[in-house]
Amino acid sequence: MDSVITATQYWLEQTVIGFNFCAFAKRELVRNSIDYQVSDTVLAEEALYQLVDD
Repeated sequence: MDSVITATQYWLEQTVIGFNFCAFAKRELVRNSIDYQVSDTVLAEEALYQLVDD
């Protein structure tokens, strides 16, 4: 699970922030306010509902 979070952090830093796809992403990364979670839910739709219900 740790490797999934590490890969996501890398993607966020290199792609989203590196190419400035989101103007707010860098600020939140610097603030350390991003909560990375890995879901073992098989269906993506179920995973989205889990995020909304939290």
